[in-house]
Amino acid sequence: WLAGTLFFSFGVVGLLTPFAGKLVDRYDRRRVMIASDIGSLLTWSLLAFTREPLAIAAIGFVASVLAVPVGLAANAAVPNLVEDEKDLAWANGLIATAANAARLAGPAIGGGLYALGGASLAFIVNAASFGASALLVASVRGRSFSAERPGEEPSDGSLEGFRVIRRDRMLLWITVAWTMMWL
Repeated sequence: WLAGTLFFSFGVVGLLTPFAGKLVDRYDRRRVMIASDIGSLLTWSLLAFTREPLAIAAIGFVASVLAVPVGLAANAAVPNLVEDEKDLAWANGLIATAANAARLAGPAIGGGLYALGGASLAFIVNAASFGASALLVASVRGRSFSAERPGEEPSDGSLEGFRVIRRDRMLLWITVAWTMMWL
């Protein structure tokens, strides 16, 4: 069950990222992030009341699918949210550091919550974190989350990322190795 759950949750991210990226580039990123967070809030809330392994794996899969766009949209919105171009590297670094810290702290916090009140408590707190994220995104005003930046041509090539990988031999091998590692 653990291997299947890991594959259908974390494994799905790599498969769906190109499609989620297209979604993020096509629609308003703020709305995509809020919808993704609300969907995650609902699915993680469902997990608090689920005990059957197959249902847990299925809901985990749906939760993973719903969570893919929010990270992409957040990262893609950074250039639009940073006023001074000189601060862009700092902002990207800060987000990457926060994401890595969350990946490290999340399981520890989840384990502590499980020890305190069981799986339901951990799932409810996680669901609440998505609700808080949706509220935080909705509260950001005066900035554009849009895909277009002034002076940039919008891209319509949904497979452009794959073309870039295919043209660069080193990037292709890194992608193949990374994919094999995940599998």
